[in-house]
Amino acid sequence: MLRTSLESAVNDARSLISEKFQGKASSSKLVQNTLLTRCIASSRDWNEIGTMRSQTTEDVRSQSIPVLNLPSEHPLSEQGGPLDIQAPISSVEATFGSSIPRSQGNSNPLTDFEQLHRQPHLPCFAMKNYKRNGDFFGRNDILDMIDKSLLPTAQNTDELDRNLVRSFALCGMGGVGKTELAIEYAYSRQSKFDAIFWVTADDKNILTEEFARIAVDLGLKDEREVQDLTVARELVKGWLSNPVRSYDAPTSSSNEASWLLIFDNADKFDVLEDFWPTTGLGAVLTTSRDPLAKSQTHTANWGIDLRPFSSPEAMQFMDIITRRFLPPGQPTQDKEIAETVDKLGGLPLLITQMAGVMARLRLSYLEFLTLCNESGIEYINKTGNSAKTPEQLYTISSKIGLDGLSARSLGLLYMISMLDPERIPERILTGACSIVSVEDFPKNLAQYFEARAQLLQASLINQNPDTRDIWVHRIVQDVAKERLNQQHTVEVYEAAIYAVSSAWPFARLESRFNTTRYRECAALFPSVIRLKNGYGTTASLDTFRHDLPSAKLFNDAGWYVRCLR
Repeated sequence: MLRTSLESAVNDARSLISEKFQGKASSSKLVQNTLLTRCIASSRDWNEIGTMRSQTTEDVRSQSIPVLNLPSEHPLSEQGGPLDIQAPISSVEATFGSSIPRSQGNSNPLTDFEQLHRQPHLPCFAMKNYKRNGDFFGRNDILDMIDKSLLPTAQNTDELDRNLVRSFALCGMGGVGKTELAIEYAYSRQSKFDAIFWVTADDKNILTEEFARIAVDLGLKDEREVQDLTVARELVKGWLSNPVRSYDAPTSSSNEASWLLIFDNADKFDVLEDFWPTTGLGAVLTTSRDPLAKSQTHTANWGIDLRPFSSPEAMQFMDIITRRFLPPGQPTQDKEIAETVDKLGGLPLLITQMAGVMARLRLSYLEFLTLCNESGIEYINKTGNSAKTPEQLYTISSKIGLDGLSARSLGLLYMISMLDPERIPERILTGACSIVSVEDFPKNLAQYFEARAQLLQASLINQNPDTRDIWVHRIVQDVAKERLNQQHTVEVYEAAIYAVSSAWPFARLESRFNTTRYRECAALFPSVIRLKNGYGTTASLDTFRHDLPSAKLFNDAGWYVRCLR
């Protein structure tokens, strides 16, 4: 290659000399430059592999172009001696084809390839503004379960498993403690990972910004250089796929870094598609209201539906966080504590929030229960919250996920709030689509399935996969009903009466002792009791109409109970 280039250069030079530049002093200088350019290009091609390597290693960057000695009689040797071009020319200059003398140009140009290989800053603990909660309580069994899925063990350290990202999803309704549990896991397991990153995953644009922040925190980019967010994202994903402690160290297991990436509020799976790492010595922890997050490709391959505290756990937690402000020496109030945590449904968020309200208003447990029964949890939250502006005050309904629902989903939830929380036969709700005239309630099965899907996705309701019955947390019912004004309350209550009546197997007087209908009655009876218990409160409202359907339903249900005795 080098010889061919030289011969071609000589022929070009002879032609130029004879035709245009014969006898001019500048001719040989021009030809010499022509030859020099070809020599450099040929040498660059000749050492192509070495040139590429020289961009990433400092010792090779100073490689020289080989010495070219021409015979003294060669026409291109102006002084009759060798043409020495052995002055060091960096391969970066040769690659760029720069004609600027090195003394005038950048002596250490930085390529994109070199930026990619900036040394990572480890350990890296990027948790944004999330601090560890000193009042965190319980959930040790869940923390251990996460460990088994995310921490490397003797069973999952073979070559195949090492290349697969381990993942776990915490699912559940708003307020059940998913985020607090993820925060506790990050802080309590900080020593188990070389890098931990926390990102908010409810929006793709926000997630792109979060990955750019990680690029800076990890040292892959300087803060002043983060302009192309897509490049920053790919830099982070590249390191997650090949997490090294140092790019200067040889490839070995000791140079591999472990990492934990936490996607918080990942309720929309498509948001994660461009950000989910597929390989690397790392783990992903996801929090989501959608129970399907436990099995989605871009969320997790293992997980759990997080439940509220059990009654003993909730009582212990409430006692711990309220003891600091209650008068010393006060006798134990187990009965009042039990009633309070039952009212709050065992949700860690509500227990913590209402304990703060009790402290600010100086309420005893009995006073809190009295106020709660009269005014509702949402009112107490607004009254006792220390926030000064509406922007600072978040409502309970927003925290558990009601504010983001569509009108039809809310309409369906309002109906559900009137029925028994433990078991609602779905035929009550599907049958109501064709007979209920309440605004925003689904009018056909297509609308019903769409509304039900959104409630299930937000973990506001659950469904028994075998019986298809719906069940809902009592606190969701209470907060939903508190959103209704008087007129709307009456409309939804009356609609619930019609819906249950439509599903109830009424019997003629002479057939009321026939036991063949008892199984159907048993499934519907708890919701009838809920409607009967709410009758007095609803009937006191101005817009309520006393009509036959409710009386007929309650009467026939009474005969059913009498037959059981």
